[in-house]
Amino acid sequence: MERQGGDLFNFSNKKNKQRISAVIIVILVLAMIIPTLAYFFN
Repeated sequence: MERQGGDLFNFSNKKNKQRISAVIIVILVLAMIIPTLAYFFN
């Protein structure tokens, strides 16, 4: 039972890492796009 819980924890940990990296990518993309949009609209 403990082992199963450990596997589950590892699975959710991987999932969280994927989510975090996806969020970081989105933030980086926004950081590149927003100044460009601001430049065009001003």
